Amino acid sequence: MEPLPARHTPPSITSKPLPGLGALSVYARTRRYPQTRVIVEPLLWTKLQLELLECTFSEPLHAPPTVTKLNYDGDSNCQRAFAHHMFRSRGFGNRAIAVRCLIGGPQVPLQCLDFNFSFGSYNNVLLPCSYFCMRDKCEGANKLTPIVAYVDHDHIVHLRRMKFSRMYGIEDPGLRLARIRLKSYNLAEPLQDPYLVAVLIAFAQKQRRALKPAMLEQVAGVCPKLLRTSGNTDLIHLYSTNMSLTFLSMFDNPAVPPPTPQSLSIQITAIPCEPLNTLRDRIMAQVLSVTTPEEAGGSDYSIVFK
Repeated sequence: MEPLPARHTPPSITSKPLPGLGALSVYARTRRYPQTRVIVEPLLWTKLQLELLECTFSEPLHAPPTVTKLNYDGDSNCQRAFAHHMFRSRGFGNRAIAVRCLIGGPQVPLQCLDFNFSFGSYNNVLLPCSYFCMRDKCEGANKLTPIVAYVDHDHIVHLRRMKFSRMYGIEDPGLRLARIRLKSYNLAEPLQDPYLVAVLIAFAQKQRRALKPAMLEQVAGVCPKLLRTSGNTDLIHLYSTNMSLTFLSMFDNPAVPPPTPQSLSIQITAIPCEPLNTLRDRIMAQVLSVTTPEEAGGSDYSIVFK
């Protein structure tokens, strides 16, 4: 999205958005708040952007014990590496390594790439975030078929802190005010961080780009999914939603209203880390929505057909 000016004040919400937002273009929605700079980079999204997109989160539901049994060479080593980095080490960097060790094995390689968040004619914004894809979809000339994205809560907090620190010099009198503004991003519900919504949208855009042109006529939407870790190492949270191609087109042409009202509902699933010996299989069952290795070879789990 559009780069921020040197001084930026997080938008405050003084009233609820007016009804009927779903039928409006992105630009028309932002005009409901003429005194507020609404189009900001995803790191600085707030509850306001979620309300304008009519985005809601479900209450976290515990994942069922369903597993997708996928046997890889070196599984025991992967589990030991995961436990070391997840439970014995600290920091978002170690948790990222833990997740890569667990589900980034030789058959499910992790692609450490940044996302481009596209918005009309504005320059793309890089969203620091990793994603996974199936090996046969990641190698050679095949188009990447993204399976699931990954981000850590403390990494998001760190990126915001760095963003504000770069806005002001050490001797700048505005630095103290910037620190106060930064505290406004300490969310009462960290599981509903607006940045996660931006990552899901960017991931859906990537899934759409992976579709073959011949398939676009048959596809109604895509199913982006996002794994989130945090300092609470008892749980890994999975975010999932069905995002219509019409909803995504609003970011391609923000001045054009959608033909039908558009909103976004995001489901949160809490996956316990214990028992560790089934964690990877339980994660894969939720991510792929399949229970057998044969089913895991397809890609329909990321597509909503008409």
